[in-house]
Amino acid sequence: MRLTSTSTFAFDPDLRFQHLELAKFHAYWNLKRGERAFPSRADLAPRDLVSLLPWVHMYDVVDGSEDFRIRLYGTEIDKLFGIVDFRGKSISTLPSAVFERLRQHLMQVLKTRAPVRACTTRSVLPNQNYKSAEDVYAPLSSNGEDIDVIMAVTHLEMSK
Repeated sequence: MRLTSTSTFAFDPDLRFQHLELAKFHAYWNLKRGERAFPSRADLAPRDLVSLLPWVHMYDVVDGSEDFRIRLYGTEIDKLFGIVDFRGKSISTLPSAVFERLRQHLMQVLKTRAPVRACTTRSVLPNQNYKSAEDVYAPLSSNGEDIDVIMAVTHLEMSK
């Protein structure tokens, strides 16, 4: 497997998913995309993703890709942040280490104009105890050309 690594996570351009849920989401994204470069947000139905919804997070691309606004995140992602609600806010309002990692993931999607798999064995949040995290970030486009939303699904392997 070819991984592009940083000090805290790695990108896998070959999309060799370790967790079936992420592979299924990627297949669903491809199905909804069809012959287009990207599906639109309207193409994706929450009823098709019920088991993944607690782990879904979405980001609006704003200011010509200079910033990202947190559109939504599922209940399991919400638990990671505690009592602070970041929905509707810039990702720059997140704790700095989370912001830096997330921005790199989102920028990788914009750079490659394709889904991105990211994985890590280390949290950047204090008191987060998991063995590994695997994410897929997938671009969405309302006009078929410009990426205006990035949808992600996360899988956490919790420590015992």
